[in-house]
Amino acid sequence: RNGLFMGLRSLNHLSVETSTDIIEEDVWKDLIRLKYLSLGLKNIRNIPDHIFDSLTSLENLTIVELDLSMEDFYIPMQGQHSGTGFLQRHQLWSPLQRLKSLHIFVQRSSDLYFGPAFKNLTNLDSIQIGSSISGPINFNVQMFLPLLVSLNRLDLRISTTIDIETDSISIEAGLLMSLEHLQELDIPWIPFSSIMDVLPELRHTQI
Repeated sequence: RNGLFMGLRSLNHLSVETSTDIIEEDVWKDLIRLKYLSLGLKNIRNIPDHIFDSLTSLENLTIVELDLSMEDFYIPMQGQHSGTGFLQRHQLWSPLQRLKSLHIFVQRSSDLYFGPAFKNLTNLDSIQIGSSISGPINFNVQMFLPLLVSLNRLDLRISTTIDIETDSISIEAGLLMSLEHLQELDIPWIPFSSIMDVLPELRHTQI
């Protein structure tokens, strides 16, 4: 609820997990020195646009979408170019100017397309992402478009922490080549045959 952490201005590390459907917009009010936030919640699409407005010092953010109800899971998919997807909402992400590291695990792979707001998060150089049960997951250039020139570390391994078929995970040709500043890449435990064609692209990175 709003003001739940009121007065905790010196707090710099917070882990929260909730099963509620709605998170209030001002729940983090007063947490102006918070640097690390780990948030587990039921449905990421219920996160209000201005929930991060007061977290101007945040450097590390972890968001884990917990198991969805059948009703939540089968709501219509939002197109990755609609501008309304979870990672495309400008008002949600633009306040996080000091963000350095983002770890995100969602239930729908369609929620893994980064929007234009991330181009302005110039300190963000490390991303760990994954999805479950709505495979296949195809990691491609369009998914990371605003981050191609800034990303130093990319970790895709959490896509295999759930019991899903590893051959449903793929890396599209052209992605690794486009990540020209990449210094570290963590790949899921998937058949070598499914990535052998794209691995030569790493010579275009800083790995």
